[in-house]
Amino acid sequence: MQRHAADETVAITAATNEHVDAINQTIRQRRARSGDTGTTVVGAIADGVVAVRDVVATRRNQRQLHTTSGDIVRNRELWTVTAISDAGDLTVTDLAGTSTVTLPADYVLEHVRLGYAATEYGTQSSTETASITLATPATTGRGLYVAMTRGRDDNHVYVVTDTHDLAEARDILEGIVACDRADIPAVVQRRQLAQQDRQPPRLQPRCQVPDWFHDLRADAVVDYREARDALDVSRSTRARLAETFEVASRRIVDANAICAPFDTELDAAHDTVRQAEAAHRGAQHRLDQSGIRGRRQARTDLATADDAVAGTRDLLVVAREKSREPHAKRNVARQQMETARCALNNHDILTKWTYLPEHLSAAEAHIDALDTWHNWAASRPATSHRRRYDSPRRRGTRTR
Repeated sequence: MQRHAADETVAITAATNEHVDAINQTIRQRRARSGDTGTTVVGAIADGVVAVRDVVATRRNQRQLHTTSGDIVRNRELWTVTAISDAGDLTVTDLAGTSTVTLPADYVLEHVRLGYAATEYGTQSSTETASITLATPATTGRGLYVAMTRGRDDNHVYVVTDTHDLAEARDILEGIVACDRADIPAVVQRRQLAQQDRQPPRLQPRCQVPDWFHDLRADAVVDYREARDALDVSRSTRARLAETFEVASRRIVDANAICAPFDTELDAAHDTVRQAEAAHRGAQHRLDQSGIRGRRQARTDLATADDAVAGTRDLLVVAREKSREPHAKRNVARQQMETARCALNNHDILTKWTYLPEHLSAAEAHIDALDTWHNWAASRPATSHRRRYDSPRRRGTRTR
């Protein structure tokens, strides 16, 4: 935020989408609290919500959308939100301020995400004033090189560790640098040799591990990752749908508050019309029942009642015209909330039918069972609590 206030740019890089999402949400919330972005109007995007002056990234080429400068909307382009429509469309301007385009709501909900941070693939072509890199054991040497060369003036790396021991951070960085290089650093090589010296003598294997075992385990790992990714996507989608429903609910509350005085005026106009019409029916009844002497006064009363009915109906027309625009906006908000409610309910029903947590548990149990058997075959210790032999065929896991 300090760099942004000084009109400088920063490339923020993380190895996983989860870390990127967490960083993006944190920056968006901080900017909203400090007043850097709008607070009255928010729109729904693929990874949450967005306000005016937030930075977003388009994540799919869209050749049908053209900016004011004639360019198409491209994948991983960064934009600043300048307007949000009631239908959810976003009007955005590129960071250079040279071109503008309006992104439709369906594209926004699927392919627009916050753009403050990105993975190595998203920042590899950019050059900024500075860079901030989040390094974890999932970071590769190539990814670290890309992230740490984005800044012209300075580049900082922050290492995620389990403790506050600086040596642990160095170990993680050494592992990152070594994982993609043929020439392993001497300090890493010495540590590996020392660990080999401390290892106990290898025991004789109980039986030979078949050649197809490693393919079987690789397939099990693929199943596990697919199940985990599907569950992560499902949870992320539900969070986004819940956020969209919450935004729509807040819009309904705001719309009701805006419409309240118009509703009161409209109800009063309806009551006035009903009273005038009742008085007119009474005057007409008195005229019908009047004799010759009272007929003139009855006709005068009926004419007065006619004028009163006409006047109250004119007031009702005026009240309806005044309430037309706020009522139309409230109807749009109600439709958006109902659409969000249906989407959330449909997602919850589909989640129950797909049994994603059970599939993930079965895939994990399959890998544990294979590892337990492999350790037994190699005469290595195998803890009993990891011997879970859920039926892969019954639980939907691929087997040989």
